[in-house]
Amino acid sequence: MRKFMLILAMLAAATQVTADKIYTWVDDDGQVVFGDRPPQNTAAEEVKIRGGKSVPVEVDIEALPGTWTVIDDTGQVSTWIISDQNEIEMETINGSNRTLVDGSFTIEDQILNVTTDLIQTLINNKMERNDAPTLLVYKFTEFSETRFKVYNNGGILTANKN
Repeated sequence: MRKFMLILAMLAAATQVTADKIYTWVDDDGQVVFGDRPPQNTAAEEVKIRGGKSVPVEVDIEALPGTWTVIDDTGQVSTWIISDQNEIEMETINGSNRTLVDGSFTIEDQILNVTTDLIQTLINNKMERNDAPTLLVYKFTEFSETRFKVYNNGGILTANKN
């Protein structure tokens, strides 16, 4: 009986650990996708997450609309404008270089999924425009009416409402 309980406890712990993982894979259209549930029969790789075990975060979608100043781990500052119509604009300016992302978003559990309509970059006076939809995935690790943190692609972004 003790052996059965030990095995059961180990399985429960393993199940909890896998629920906190994020994976990356390439979809049928050649787009890189991040998510916590990769499709079966897909070569998905686990993204290594820095930090401890995640704790469920309740996101108040009513508090999300507004202008947010977002800072990444390297100190790079972006401005996110989030509408109550589930639209988002993300702009990053670094000297004369600029990146603008326009799209729509959904929130499922703790995951912010942004589907881009446009990614426009200006680097070294060269403009590039990408109209192909791209999925950007962010996992909320903290949320309040004036501040949130999200995990994306190996880094933490901290946002403060303006």
